[in-house]
Amino acid sequence: MLLLVCLSFCCVIIGWGFVFSQLLKSNFSEGLFNTMSFLGLVMFCSFLFAIPKLIALILLATGGVFFLIFIYSSIQNKPLSLKQDIITICFFLGLSIVDLVVVYGLKFRSIDDYSFWGTISKYLFVFNQFPINADYIHPNFLSYIPGMASVHYLLYTLANKYSQTLGYFAQGLVLISAFMVLFDPKNVSRSIIYLSFCFVLFTFAYGTVFARMEVDAYVAAYLFAITWLIYKKGDVPQLLILPILFLSLIKEIGLLFSIAAIVLLITLEKTNRKALIYGIWAGLAALAIKLSWKIHVANHGFNSFSKAVSVQSAGAAFNPFNTYYHEAQILYFKAVLFSSFDYLIRTPYILMYSLIAGLWYWLVKTFPMDKVRINRLMTIFIIVAMLYLVMLYSLQAIVFDVGHTNRKILDFHRYYNMLFLPWVCISAFIALDNLKPQALNSLLSRTSLAIISLTLIFLFAGKIEREKKFYEPNQLYQIYTLLSKSTAQLTGNNWSICLLNPPKPEYTVTMPLTYFFMPHRIFYPATKKQLASCDLSLEWTEDKANPLKLHYLVA
Repeated sequence: MLLLVCLSFCCVIIGWGFVFSQLLKSNFSEGLFNTMSFLGLVMFCSFLFAIPKLIALILLATGGVFFLIFIYSSIQNKPLSLKQDIITICFFLGLSIVDLVVVYGLKFRSIDDYSFWGTISKYLFVFNQFPINADYIHPNFLSYIPGMASVHYLLYTLANKYSQTLGYFAQGLVLISAFMVLFDPKNVSRSIIYLSFCFVLFTFAYGTVFARMEVDAYVAAYLFAITWLIYKKGDVPQLLILPILFLSLIKEIGLLFSIAAIVLLITLEKTNRKALIYGIWAGLAALAIKLSWKIHVANHGFNSFSKAVSVQSAGAAFNPFNTYYHEAQILYFKAVLFSSFDYLIRTPYILMYSLIAGLWYWLVKTFPMDKVRINRLMTIFIIVAMLYLVMLYSLQAIVFDVGHTNRKILDFHRYYNMLFLPWVCISAFIALDNLKPQALNSLLSRTSLAIISLTLIFLFAGKIEREKKFYEPNQLYQIYTLLSKSTAQLTGNNWSICLLNPPKPEYTVTMPLTYFFMPHRIFYPATKKQLASCDLSLEWTEDKANPLKLHYLVA
């Protein structure tokens, strides 16, 4: 059944991909990229207008119809372009199968999955709306924009049930659609190596790419795909509008990267009036959607960590004479230069800067015809990187209080790689693309098997990593099993559970249990009124023989 649902969803995507490839006069790979962007964008807006179920059913039904039309047209006509489309579709389905095999049976392992990224995905399906209160998710997290979860909702609707595997699979398809812009059906062998190299780079930088709910790697993938299309096909700006808009919905910082992509498009295509018009419209649309989300957040009183950042606090943090921030400034400077770009080799960023500079110099000297275009692209990346590093410093120094509350820089490479990894990828792929065909083919023939094998090993190794128990000391899944058996004996559909004396930090238990038993409530700390209304209470005791005690509170 799971395989049938996933295959049906892929058919819906292919149907819409066929439509967009015709509307945009693009190849099928670019049609698929625009399709995922369109579906995510429309579903997000449908939640803003409180009609997600209806829109999801319409999108799924029309996608199915478009797929049948594509099949019919394939039977009736057999031009060369159709053959290339079929090759692209087969490759897309092949990657989708790899995605499904990797994510099948995965469980969340990061607290971020339970605090927001995984929980919001389930929340949208259970309640068919954006959150309107903080009953299930902390209000600080509710200011995060749930664009990716809107895509998950489509697949849950098709399956008519929630499933962690389906959420992982849908998210993997977003990544695949971004990488598919590298696929050229006229040169399949080279395309396979390009995509394999891309998966390897992303796995090095982020660890597992399919087996995660956090969206940082997906922001990086979308920014890279958009940048690649701008560099290669900036004279066809209509290919970029939907991806740019969806990028702004994947994560809050996506808006900055969307604006950066628009600036890059206009800069590289400064003589193209159409690019300017499309860029302005995309920017206005992204700001309008963002404003709508901010209004939703403000109307429901959700908080945001960004409120801690003000002109006054930023001035203090950047003041070289303010001794309070000296340690944060030193730690951050070291992180920018010497922290690790990747998980495996732990390459310091200073070496990666040297690599980009070397590729830049080689490209400009070797291909003077592209000198202006390459210089503009690199200059935009440098400017955006400097601005982004300033923002990240504000986050570390002001919000995380690095040097005091936290003695080290937190998650720097995860945040920074959202921009830096696309920069590395675009530099590497422009260099590869400019090699002489003979030299490139020789290189690929010698390394193809090794790269493909390494890619598959990395992807499936991610599955092994994700099978580890989450917070084993708290016996999370044993607790879940215990409570599931107990709640099965309760009558009624509106029961709740109170937690007493959970192990510290409490959120490592409260957040996962809230996710598991949604829409039922998990109360901690429980007020007297809540304790009186709870059907069950779970108490952690100091009795080593019986550390957990379950009490039925309501007869």
